[in-house]
Amino acid sequence: MKANEQIIMRAVSIVCGVPPDKIVRKGRSSRRQDIVIARQMLCNLLFESYNYTYYQIRDVIGYKNHASSIHARNMHKQDISFNNSYRKSYSKILSKLNIAISSEKEIRDAYEDLKLEHEKANKLIEMLKDRLEAEERSKDRYQQKLITLSKKYCLSYH
Repeated sequence: MKANEQIIMRAVSIVCGVPPDKIVRKGRSSRRQDIVIARQMLCNLLFESYNYTYYQIRDVIGYKNHASSIHARNMHKQDISFNNSYRKSYSKILSKLNIAISSEKEIRDAYEDLKLEHEKANKLIEMLKDRLEAEERSKDRYQQKLITLSKKYCLSYH
C-alpha cells in the first residue's frame, strides 16, 4: 500500500472508528454497517480526490472486482445526499486531509449545516436573554419587597 493510501486510510479509520485492517478486505468480506460506510468513503475519496480508477480502488480495498467499487460510489452518492451524519463524517475526513469542498452540492450542504448551527445559536441566545430578563424582574421584585419591609419596620436600606 502506498504512503498516501495509508494516510487516507488512517483519516477514514479515525473518523469512522474502524481499524484500517477491517476496511481492507482480506478473504471474506464483513458487511457491518460501519465497515461498509468506511469503505464507501474511502472508495469515493480515492476516485474523486486522487483520480484512482475503479480497478486501482479494487486493488487497494481488496474488492473481488471493479463493480464493487462502482457500487460503493453509487451508495456514497445516495448516503451523502440523504444522510446528514454520513455527510458530516465525510466532511471531517476531507478536512483532516485538507481537501477543499469542490462540488456545488457539497458547498450547499456545508452552507445548510452552518445555517442550522447559526439558528441553534440564535435560539440559545434568545433563551438566555429571556432568562436574564426574568432574573432581573425577580431581582427588582425582591428589591421592592425589601424597601417596603425596611419602610414598614423603619430600617435603613441601601
